[in-house]
Amino acid sequence: MIGFVIKLYAVDRVGRIQLQIIGFIGMAIGMLVVALSGDQSTTSFVIAGFIIFNLTVNLGPNATTYLLLPRCTPPGCAALGMASRRHAEKAEPRSGLSSSPLPQVTSGPAEP
Repeated sequence: MIGFVIKLYAVDRVGRIQLQIIGFIGMAIGMLVVALSGDQSTTSFVIAGFIIFNLTVNLGPNATTYLLLPRCTPPGCAALGMASRRHAEKAEPRSGLSSSPLPQVTSGPAEP
């Protein structure tokens, strides 16, 4: 939540691409903090790492990714890309539902 509020104020001042870069670097730093706390298993480092990660993912890559497509492409191409994405979103669950029984039919039910 805090990352979104910071993004509202920073998006016009810093820019969308810069927020993406800052967000990805912050995500890497957050995961590095979590990884370095490994053997010590100190909860404070793990929590701090996830706070840094969540703050920066909301600051940069989360919603900014979807804002870049309409800005960077011509309107016709952007509309075609968004329509194709929407079609794929609707087709994916249907294909998963129709193809999921196939492994069970070919290899039999899973053993408990």
